[in-house]
Amino acid sequence: MAARLVSPIVISALVLAVIPSAQSPEGQAQPPTFKRAVNLVMVDAYPSTSSGPILDLTRDEFEVLEDGVAQKVALFERKTFRAPVPEALRAEPRDLRESNRIAADPRSRVFVLYLDTYHLPDAFQGVNYIPARDALRKWLRSAIGEDDIVAFVTPEMDVEAMTFTRRTSQFDDFLVTRWMREIRVDDFDSTERMYQTCYPRQEEQWVVEAMIARKRELAVVRTLRALVGRLGDLRDDRKAVILVGGGWFLFGPDARLAAPLPNRPIPGSGRIGVGPTGRLGVGRSDDQLQGAFQECEKDRVMLANITDERDFLSLAGYANRANVSIYPVDPRGLTAPATVAGQNALQRRRDMLYNLATATDGLAIIDTNDYNRGMTRIVDDMSSYYLLGYYSTNEKLDGRYRKITVRVKRPGVAVRARDGYRAPTEAEMAPSPAAPARSGAAGTPRSPRGDAVAAALADLIGLERGREAPATVPWKFIGPAQDVMGKPLLFRRSPSSGPGYVATTDLRLRRTDRLRVDIPTAAGLDALAASLLDRTGKPLAFPIALAERAENGVRYVTGELPLAPLAVGDYLLEITRRGASGETSAFLAFRIVP
Repeated sequence: MAARLVSPIVISALVLAVIPSAQSPEGQAQPPTFKRAVNLVMVDAYPSTSSGPILDLTRDEFEVLEDGVAQKVALFERKTFRAPVPEALRAEPRDLRESNRIAADPRSRVFVLYLDTYHLPDAFQGVNYIPARDALRKWLRSAIGEDDIVAFVTPEMDVEAMTFTRRTSQFDDFLVTRWMREIRVDDFDSTERMYQTCYPRQEEQWVVEAMIARKRELAVVRTLRALVGRLGDLRDDRKAVILVGGGWFLFGPDARLAAPLPNRPIPGSGRIGVGPTGRLGVGRSDDQLQGAFQECEKDRVMLANITDERDFLSLAGYANRANVSIYPVDPRGLTAPATVAGQNALQRRRDMLYNLATATDGLAIIDTNDYNRGMTRIVDDMSSYYLLGYYSTNEKLDGRYRKITVRVKRPGVAVRARDGYRAPTEAEMAPSPAAPARSGAAGTPRSPRGDAVAAALADLIGLERGREAPATVPWKFIGPAQDVMGKPLLFRRSPSSGPGYVATTDLRLRRTDRLRVDIPTAAGLDALAASLLDRTGKPLAFPIALAERAENGVRYVTGELPLAPLAVGDYLLEITRRGASGETSAFLAFRIVP
């Protein structure tokens, strides 16, 4: 059913077929010519009739066309899985390592139930969600096989901490008690409560509502992308995500939310006026809120400029590359809003869910009250299908969309399969640049700075999911005054930590995090500088402002780095201290993960 999109879109092998060349007029042989590689395209196909799936087809009965050109089926396999069994007969993994091993086994089906607790329609919105919820509970109890494995995720959870299980009854209580997250007025996390404290004025309530709505939708988009990445790392075989929710608005940039608020100071400046004591001063308690207001203002500007629609549209391609099929389940059932605006909004959200299912080879269980039948269709969809592979006759690396058509020669059989895929580009298929030679290799001089950058990046090699953070922050120093320059301290602020910073040694960060570095030093502020570098060691146009503070008799120079503007990838921090003997620098590499 799915066009398997791997590295980056299809499996591409470079065919080094040497073509003999004619002799030059001088009798010298010309360099050999290397032929471009062909792309191995994998397609999951679901043939069926009105009576159900067809299970006895052979390779010769399939026809595959790409852009109307017939392709030879080179790989053929029928994928089948064992029937469901009661929970008591399913062997539970003993630990995290065993659960990941089972999930990676191609003989197992992998299901993830993603419950979008931020956007679940419920009784308070006139929706009878009970049939959908009970169908999910029945599926977990009775439709899971002894080789299957299941995980449960919500937008509030860290996907890195997701674990797989066969004891699905443990999800039952959560489905019953946590369905109504969206409308519970007292159910806010620490960051959302901070927003409410920062903007208590009546005329600012729309700001709080907009920020919370955008924060929650952004959390859904990001956790879905992180989930797809986690599943893609587990194995190449197909995985299923059961996405339960009501759809999203998909926010874009909002100039009104990003604009300065009336009667509010610019963050960090305060406002000059007469205080309660009659003395002239700067700022008021409701403006500054002991520094929390500045955090809120940074979040307000960041949330005002999110691009959820663009990120959501890229999610389907990312899921295709990871061979993850998404099955949206809308608990609204058959419903018709009373107003035209309501009908249009509902249709937009349903179209979004339907398009996500279609683009990832899933099925959309929407606009129906028969959720038991819908869940059965999902299980059947994952129970038996044909895996076809062909080497595309179109060897161009042009990045263009190519349409795939799968047919069966047997009369009366319909086939559901991927519509097509995007071909890789020259840049995507270019070989990775050779790693630079290590310092001391003959003919390859290296600078101390280059060695420090390489050593810092080496700390990122082998970063694995679930791996513990290092015991200390692995700064790399160069320069004449390393013993004088204090070792910088690293702190992290995330949505889960609230407005405060916590010490960290983890080199894996997210765009929702903020990074702070504290440098214990007796040197003046003008003697220190901080820079953000790309993974090649080149400075980025991303200023890091430094400030001074004292704590427990120790003087620190502090710099803060918001990560929201940065893309996923590897970066370096460079802290430089200028002294009489020259410059001393400290380097630290970190990785922004989805």
